[in-house]
Amino acid sequence: MRSRRVALLRPYSLRFHMDEEGLIQLVFFHGNYASSYPRFIEQLTRAACEEKWARGVECSCCGQRKGEPRKGQLISREGAK
Repeated sequence: MRSRRVALLRPYSLRFHMDEEGLIQLVFFHGNYASSYPRFIEQLTRAACEEKWARGVECSCCGQRKGEPRKGQLISREGAK
């Protein structure tokens, strides 16, 4: 059962995003739509986005409090099976 759930989530990336109201949104983005990812992230964060889609877990506002760029990567399991 667990392996089936893992297989279903494998093509997705996960992004934690805090909206204007302070609510945390979980954004699952499928790799088949990778070409649309930069535009989607620009609309979500209201900031320029040059990053490409990659399978992993990210946070839209990590590092923001320290004056660093908005993009922060919590962990990356690139190539993990």
